[in-house]
Amino acid sequence: SAWLNLLYLQALRQSASIYKALGMGAKSDPLLHKTTALAQSIEKTFWDPKSKSWKDTANDPISVNALALLLTLRPDPDAVLAKEAVQKPMTARRSKTAPSPAQAVYALEALIEADLRAEALEIIRARWGAMIDRGATTLWQHWDGLSGSRASGASASPVYLLPQLVLGIKPILTGWKKVRIAPLVGSLEFARGAVPSPLGMVRVEWEKVGEDQLAVRVE
Repeated sequence: SAWLNLLYLQALRQSASIYKALGMGAKSDPLLHKTTALAQSIEKTFWDPKSKSWKDTANDPISVNALALLLTLRPDPDAVLAKEAVQKPMTARRSKTAPSPAQAVYALEALIEADLRAEALEIIRARWGAMIDRGATTLWQHWDGLSGSRASGASASPVYLLPQLVLGIKPILTGWKKVRIAPLVGSLEFARGAVPSPLGMVRVEWEKVGEDQLAVRVE
């Protein structure tokens, strides 16, 4: 399973990062050694040079390619693979391989990392917005809302991704010691909101004041 191996690789890397953040760098070294060997094995087993994408017959290809992109396993241009293997099938009206709302977070984050933020926002509008259009006041476990939970916390990735996209609030240093503010305006005229951080609330409010100008307040 490419999916399980990719999740394991992600867990090893994140664990190593946590050790470093805690000043326990010596404990991260064995984990980083494992990640190198595992990444090589994953590429050898699951990369398809013909289609230039990641293959896994047991799991949906969108999530597999999205997670592989997030883990930067290959030096190829991320935007190309993100568009072909993630964006296009996620926006297809009758995609048979679309991940669940919970697992679709990997697709959204892969598009954001590939600087396809507007495309990620449109997927949120189309797929999660369809739930709201049908009267939902909570987010569903499955896209059709006919089975599973009608209030699935795991499906709520847009709740934290929308402030990151529309307000542009994103931490770029551990512990939110440095934050980037880069709003995605799109077709909106204004936006405002706040995101909690370990150092307090980060508040952003902006509105259009011209074709290419914003009035922005950051607290």
